[in-house]
Amino acid sequence: MGPEPRSPSLSGTRRRTDEPGVDGGTGAVKDFPQSEGRSLTLMTIPVADVDDIISKVEQNGGGVVEPKRAISGIGWFCTCAEPGGLLFRVLQPDPGAA
Repeated sequence: MGPEPRSPSLSGTRRRTDEPGVDGGTGAVKDFPQSEGRSLTLMTIPVADVDDIISKVEQNGGGVVEPKRAISGIGWFCTCAEPGGLLFRVLQPDPGAA
């Protein structure tokens, strides 16, 4: 059996702090139901337009797992799945997001 799941925390993976973005983080498996109790790695991809990406994902057989929402002061993000079920997140930097 592996270590106990950790509470969400920032991991500080960004190299430049003068650009918009998120540092990444770790969280407990129980906090993300789509993990179905398994360990999970999610990539966050910076994009110019979250709505455009959502449209392209859906047009190509994928779907939105967590709808677009604001991260206050950082930007807009959502979690998507490609047709095979691989999960990924997209983030549109926007310091005015609320």
